Amino acid sequence: MLVVLGLLTSFLSFLYVTAPSIRKFFAGGVCRTDVQLSGKVVVITGANTGIGKETARELARRGARVYIACRDVLKGESAASEIRADTKNSQVLVRKLDLSDTKSIRAFAEGFLAEEKQLHILINNAGVMLCPYSKTADGFETHLAVNHLGHFLLTHLLLGRLKESAPARVVNLSSVAHHAGKIRFHDLQGEKYYNRSFAYCHSKLANVLFTRELAKRLKVTARRPGCRPGPGITKRLSACGTSAVSFWESSGSRSGGRGTVVSGQVHTMRDGDRGEGLPCRLVLAGCCSEPWLALILPTLLEIFAHPTLS
Repeated sequence: MLVVLGLLTSFLSFLYVTAPSIRKFFAGGVCRTDVQLSGKVVVITGANTGIGKETARELARRGARVYIACRDVLKGESAASEIRADTKNSQVLVRKLDLSDTKSIRAFAEGFLAEEKQLHILINNAGVMLCPYSKTADGFETHLAVNHLGHFLLTHLLLGRLKESAPARVVNLSSVAHHAGKIRFHDLQGEKYYNRSFAYCHSKLANVLFTRELAKRLKVTARRPGCRPGPGITKRLSACGTSAVSFWESSGSRSGGRGTVVSGQVHTMRDGDRGEGLPCRLVLAGCCSEPWLALILPTLLEIFAHPTLS
């Protein structure tokens, strides 16, 4: 028993010491292009904290009109005030959006479409992780509802405006955890069996499949997602069977994740560039280039992470 405890302590100590280097490695590069986004309209879900907040900050710095769509409006306003002060861009707005409630999603979309005539970038960033078993007001398992179904509905409701605003982008944040996921059609709501780690993995796989199917139905290519390979920009393309911009989804590497998400937006977003004639492009962000990590990720999530909702 003492030997096991000793080995476990050594392993955890090793992880603690090497964590910064590991995060830096998987975070990918920093977007170094100087492309400006003046006149572009952006919606980012869950941008009151984490990668979403840092992405909102960078896009606002480049002149975009940014909508922070989040459940907690007070936290959203706090983040928006900070970003406005930091970037000197007053066009950082907050709107309420609860992805666990289809009524809230429809209300947000209706209000946004009435307020804005254009939408150039939609970043589906918000998500929950490792939640105890629960269902939303609509009767869906929470991970599936927030991480996939909510964004699915939101994208559907805003798709027309995205097409009208071409060139446009849809960014779906996924995770290396999708490798451990499975779409359990016989038990989508986890009523027969539920594991909070795997529930997260299943929802991340749904993000990947959604991105691929959306690209197919829109007849657009996901092979050139607006982020050109190069030193410090992408770790690997063609993960998951479709092009993916990779970053390690970690609270300790927010700026790295931001750089990769942003790089998928600013490249080829100049006026007059319509992405090879296509009305929209899709970017799948968050798929790590090391599939083997998915084998141990659910266990690591159980040990280190806590339920969060951005």
